Amino acid sequence: MYNKNGDLLASCIKDLITNEIEEKRKYFYGDLNVFKRLDYKYPYYTFNYEDNGIDTIFVHDEDYSLNEFLASDEMSIFPWNDRAYYHKFEPELPTDV
Repeated sequence: MYNKNGDLLASCIKDLITNEIEEKRKYFYGDLNVFKRLDYKYPYYTFNYEDNGIDTIFVHDEDYSLNEFLASDEMSIFPWNDRAYYHKFEPELPTDV
């Protein structure tokens, strides 16, 4: 699923025979002044989900478990409690847009 700017917001693979959904991900880009990276077209965070909860969080070139992420310096720029959309895979699209 993409936003109007062409940014990938969420992705998954759905088995059309079993209706099972796998490889569930959500992406966060953020302001380039805060979430520094060379190119905006790449997300700053990639949230990977197992079932409906967080499995791993990819930041730059490192995977974090949820507990590792919550204990990291990332919390200074990404207040987890204020970002409930990323806590679970569903809903796939933000409801506040």
